Amino acid sequence: MAIYKASEELVNILLKNGLEETTEKNLPVHYKNMVENGYDPNKVKRDFSYNGKRVLIFDYVVIKPKIKGFTSGRDMKTELTIDELKSIIVFSKLPYQTVNGLYRNNHNYVTQLHNLYFYIKEHPDFTKSKNKFRNELITKEFENIQI
Repeated sequence: MAIYKASEELVNILLKNGLEETTEKNLPVHYKNMVENGYDPNKVKRDFSYNGKRVLIFDYVVIKPKIKGFTSGRDMKTELTIDELKSIIVFSKLPYQTVNGLYRNNHNYVTQLHNLYFYIKEHPDFTKSKNKFRNELITKEFENIQI
């Protein structure tokens, strides 16, 4: 099973899936240090956005997904499984209204969104529920991820 840590490999996966690195704008001191000395996760923070929304920070070796400006302690990780990585990417791309809906229905842990995706896939009737649009959107985003 693949494990992902704060690294150039993980940065490339995020960029390939539409996230934008915003370290230069949001963390200029760390950006300068990275340009001068190369990327070392033990010494440099990195910052990522999607459509102008700040969604992920590498706080040195700790990976922190951001939702509505906050990070849950449960979502802070030093290592990600492939499912957790996919969950972060999908959650980052969801519209604000969908994120709010997930919060109201207790699907508020970014790194665990894959559990809802697997449930949707295992229960085809669930896509006919009142959350049909949300479920179709989550399914589409998970299936479009490039690792």
